[in-house]
Amino acid sequence: MVSWCRSILVISNTWRWYVAAVVVLGQFYFVSATGAVPNGSVYSALGVSAMIAMIAGMLIHRPRHVVVWGLAVVGLGLFLAGDYVYADLVATQAFVAFPSIADWIYLAMYPVFAVAIVLLGRTLAPHQTWSAVAFGLLTTLATVGVLQFIYMGDLIAEPFFDTKMRMVAVAYPLLDAVMFGLAAWLGVISRRGSVSLTLMALALVSLVVGNAIYNVQSLAGSFDPGGPADLFWIGFAALLGVACLHPSMKSTNRLTTTSAAFVEPARHGVKPSESALAAVERRALLDMSAVLKPTRSSNGPATRG
Repeated sequence: MVSWCRSILVISNTWRWYVAAVVVLGQFYFVSATGAVPNGSVYSALGVSAMIAMIAGMLIHRPRHVVVWGLAVVGLGLFLAGDYVYADLVATQAFVAFPSIADWIYLAMYPVFAVAIVLLGRTLAPHQTWSAVAFGLLTTLATVGVLQFIYMGDLIAEPFFDTKMRMVAVAYPLLDAVMFGLAAWLGVISRRGSVSLTLMALALVSLVVGNAIYNVQSLAGSFDPGGPADLFWIGFAALLGVACLHPSMKSTNRLTTTSAAFVEPARHGVKPSESALAAVERRALLDMSAVLKPTRSSNGPATRG
């Protein structure tokens, strides 16, 4: 019994151990970047550990919507694969063409995450209000405007870009805006739900912020590995890992049962059944009284029946 309780305690605190490991490895990565090229192996290890954490969380908590969380794992895998391919191109080629195979891998990540978030939200809150959807759409449009002001306008006006290069370059901020809008939508859905969904929404926000920092620094020619962009990218992967390891992942199976949209119909649904039962009882009493009550005939004395 004691060993069983200890194992349960260790499993429930797995996410805390994972956060501690990420903090330690992250500090080592950024300290190694001071005055030198950061250790790329540590960066890769942080990303791979996030995938392992997501899979471990799925095995521990066994969510009902396993396909949705599996798509999130695939999305993170595409992000890490894009990093690996791009690093390999930089190491083996004097000039990396744009767009490269790494860009197509990065872009493939966005629809995978979009499908995962939409399916998760539609499954957990099928009776959501249009206000949540409108909030996500408005957030997407507002993010497009902000990114247009920060750097997207410079990408569109880049004189060295041909049509294909310009379309790929602009696709990144547009898809980032979609991710930000989906994060806002998921945040509205999960505000009364689980911490896991909130962490997933924050992971998407971290991805968008990291990409924005990278693009601004790249246009200015000041991007270096080990900077703030890497911090937010590591946060993106780590938050996904914590989202799956956190015990609240189990509550996503019951999120809809605690929603007001589901409680209200059930609560009001008791009254009609009670009033119907009372009506039947009253009808039976009236019929019985009608049988037993004497009635007067117009041609004779009072009779029964």
